[in-house]
Amino acid sequence: LYALLWQVVIDGTGVWRLTRAPHAINLDKGKKMTTKCTLAGMLLLLVVSLPAWSEVCLPLPDKAVFGAAYQTEWESGRHAVKVETWRYWRRENRVAYEYPERGISEVWLQNKKGQLSFQRWFTHEKRIITYEFGDLRSVGRETHWRQVELPFNLDELEQLKTVGQLKYHCLPAARYRGKRRDGDHVEVVRLQANGAIAAITIDSVNGSVKTRLTELKPAGEVTGFFASADDYRSTDFSDVGDEEADPFISRLIAFGFVEHREQEGSIRYPEHKH
Repeated sequence: LYALLWQVVIDGTGVWRLTRAPHAINLDKGKKMTTKCTLAGMLLLLVVSLPAWSEVCLPLPDKAVFGAAYQTEWESGRHAVKVETWRYWRRENRVAYEYPERGISEVWLQNKKGQLSFQRWFTHEKRIITYEFGDLRSVGRETHWRQVELPFNLDELEQLKTVGQLKYHCLPAARYRGKRRDGDHVEVVRLQANGAIAAITIDSVNGSVKTRLTELKPAGEVTGFFASADDYRSTDFSDVGDEEADPFISRLIAFGFVEHREQEGSIRYPEHKH
């Protein structure tokens, strides 16, 4: 006999809800169990424990090494909601935005002079396209660390008004609100422990975009993510024109990921940017 357990997850409004866990507990009397229980007892425990589950908290995140999973939802009038799950990774002077469904990661690195370089990792092909600081400047894509360090531009965050303090699943956080020049209304929730973005809501005449933090990753996964591309083949953006015979490079050009012309180029990043 098997009884499905339940687990708690964060729903789109930031409220804890119940969902079926992926694992089952074997209640076969013929098998040895480390914990003795009955189906009736489990159901009773579920009912009795429901009020207490609202107190489940996220762990305190690290300031220097941080990893998290996010979910972004797009709504536009009566159109169906588009949902994408992605991950954010940070350590030392590098941040990455990983999009597992697309097999792409976008990585920003800052050198000692404060200059940025950009890499796009292609997971399935195990390839990297690298844009050095000079490449970014030559194609008109030079940017600053504050604009890519977090899922929300810090320069824009400073233009919003602090409207209060709150607890985001037991973690102290601040709420910011404001209106963009284009008329969009913005609300951001930022954790105080390490400055991470916990939630973003953008409402416009065309619909809304909502992003929320759904899971915190252990430090070991952060290290593992950045090490996962150690064996990838890297190509500098400046060398793309010399490698157009490479099937991988030719596909990138065909799909518009890179262009290589005199003083021109396109970098479609960052995908997460609001």
